[in-house]
Amino acid sequence: MADTIEKFLEEIGSESRKTFETGKNILSFREYLSLVAENPRVHLRDAAGYIRDMFDFFGTREVHYPWRVNKRFILFDQLFGSKEDALWGQEDAQTAFYNILQSFVRAGKPHRLILLHGPNGSSKTTFISCIARALEYYSTTQQGAIYRFNWVFPSEKAGAKGLGFIKESYDSKGKARDYAHYDESEIDAKLICELKDHPFLLLPVSERRKFIDKVLPGDRDLQIPELILNGNICPKCKLIFDALLNAYRGDLSRVYDHVQVERFTISRKYRRGFVSIGPQMAVDAGERQVTIDRSLGALPKVLQNVSLFEPYGDLVDGSGGMIEFSDLLKRPVESFKYLLEAIETGEVQIGGSNQRINAVLVATSNEIHLNAFKQHPDALSFLGRINMVRIPYILNEPVERSIYLNQVARGLGKHVAPYSIEMASSWAVMTRLFKPKSESYPEPMKSITKDLLCTEKFDVYAEGKIPPRFSGEEAKVFSQNIEALYTETENQPLYEGITGASPREVKFILYMAAQNPSYECLTPMAVLEELETFIKRTKDFSFLNMEKKEGHYHDFKHFIEILRIRLLQKLLASVVEASNIFSQRQFEELWDRYVVHASTWIKGEKVLNPVTKKHEDPDEALMGRVETLLNVKDKKAFREEVINRIAADAIERGAGKSDYSAIFRNEIESLKAQAIKENIEKLKGIVQSALDVLRGEKGIEGVELEEVNKFLERLQEFNYCPKCAKVALGYLMKYKLQE
Repeated sequence: MADTIEKFLEEIGSESRKTFETGKNILSFREYLSLVAENPRVHLRDAAGYIRDMFDFFGTREVHYPWRVNKRFILFDQLFGSKEDALWGQEDAQTAFYNILQSFVRAGKPHRLILLHGPNGSSKTTFISCIARALEYYSTTQQGAIYRFNWVFPSEKAGAKGLGFIKESYDSKGKARDYAHYDESEIDAKLICELKDHPFLLLPVSERRKFIDKVLPGDRDLQIPELILNGNICPKCKLIFDALLNAYRGDLSRVYDHVQVERFTISRKYRRGFVSIGPQMAVDAGERQVTIDRSLGALPKVLQNVSLFEPYGDLVDGSGGMIEFSDLLKRPVESFKYLLEAIETGEVQIGGSNQRINAVLVATSNEIHLNAFKQHPDALSFLGRINMVRIPYILNEPVERSIYLNQVARGLGKHVAPYSIEMASSWAVMTRLFKPKSESYPEPMKSITKDLLCTEKFDVYAEGKIPPRFSGEEAKVFSQNIEALYTETENQPLYEGITGASPREVKFILYMAAQNPSYECLTPMAVLEELETFIKRTKDFSFLNMEKKEGHYHDFKHFIEILRIRLLQKLLASVVEASNIFSQRQFEELWDRYVVHASTWIKGEKVLNPVTKKHEDPDEALMGRVETLLNVKDKKAFREEVINRIAADAIERGAGKSDYSAIFRNEIESLKAQAIKENIEKLKGIVQSALDVLRGEKGIEGVELEEVNKFLERLQEFNYCPKCAKVALGYLMKYKLQE
């Protein structure tokens, strides 16, 4: 065993050394400049450019919503970590944040503070946490390599004499040497740059443009940030630099012998390149006199009489990356007035010196504190230096559901029955919806939105479902204005998504429902019961006191009643699918055949019979049955409307075949509902038999028992375990099938 462990340690040690060497973790200043010349776009960027490039590194993908196709930045999917850490939705905020970074790059510096604002629990912290984890990962990649520098001073046994410097900075072959790669045992002192200054700043300002012109003459499109072109190293490093330059009588190459360039990775945990500052009253940074573990005597003599002060604190630790001011506006304004200068100049006074902070400054605030801040006399000074990014509550139910599936369901430790999470997420989104401002639309959209129910708006946002009660022309107009409906309040102080149930409250509801002793699984029935209890807490949650509006907006009890009805419909749909009496595909195929026959009927043509291979008249019996099931009054007008809707879709969509299941969703669902109605007694018998088996009651055996077991097996494929299947079927039998 001892030999095995030793071999294991040797293997990981070898691999670690290989990774260290290939990663170019320690470089001399000369080696670093060679690296800059090889890839200037990677090594000549400030914090804003670095974070912008990190967004680009992970790339984007398209996300389709009923109102538009959005661009989503993949870093927020957290593919390199856990799905629990992902940010769900918020693509508009992602794009806004990225565009601000782009503006910083174009301006040459991060000249604004980015303020993420929104209601409590709207994922502002999650948004920033995703960026932090992505930065940590990116900084370990080749494209994300990031460097700082240290000052190293060799010991006398390594050849240092006199002032503490090796007088001959060349080896026996005349090749320039430096101290960057000396063994630690050969170094008496190492001074780090706490601000993680860019090593390129060690070149005098006058020489940087020369280097860029000589070494990078072919890359004229390269945007060099102001920090790289004109920035200075920190005051402490400047004192060391000047002292060495004087000691070497102006020989810069000898000064650079003492520079060790070190790669570092960003770490939120270890406060390296990313720091989150809470709303505390303490100062964010300070300054203290330098001390060395082996005493000041370890420094070269030329530095022993120089007063060196090192900066420390949150602003210093976050330099080189991003600094987050969590709940910034909870602080008294006086405590962060220094940010005015920091935002404007990129510098902050720490102790007796001005320190340049190379970082993107980000802050969060809820809407209550932001609105209060706007009344402060100094608010205008700040608002002119702030870029706002709104983080509202999510209004799309499938996205909202994803939050709880990944952050709640996985960690409950018990089975989650179908539709349990959906009941909670649906209720949450319904609480956030506003009655449309119908007066802001021209006719006919004005009349259409005037009577739009909250549940209808919910369905539109969730899956683009047009209310079945709309006529063909109304449906067409409404579908063309879904984006206008969604963006109706986005530029207003009271915007849709500013109020309602927050994800925090929904998680609480789900956790409480999971503890309901009446159910062994987390069931949708338990969730509905918990929602009924929750809406009574009007003193604890202000949104529960919102005035009800026509169309059942802010009618929280009504939402629960609607969800109970929808739950029964979903449970019945599960039974239908598991029973194998008919399937969803059958109705889609029936509708496809109807469209073919109706189209040829309108054109006065014949239909090719796939069996006889002969052209025949359109099947009036087929069309008549479909139209009877849909309660069509004027067959000719209905058939013409069907063909017109297909033509309109083809014009809007362009190339490709029309998706009838999407265009005629309401009609197909109506056909299915009629079929269920016709077979309700048969379905009732199946459910009752299944309940008898699950309850252990006698009387079912032979072929009937075999069929029931197959039915229950198919239910299990839909994620119903025997326990929650018994609850669901009993609920369905009591409240739906006995009607």
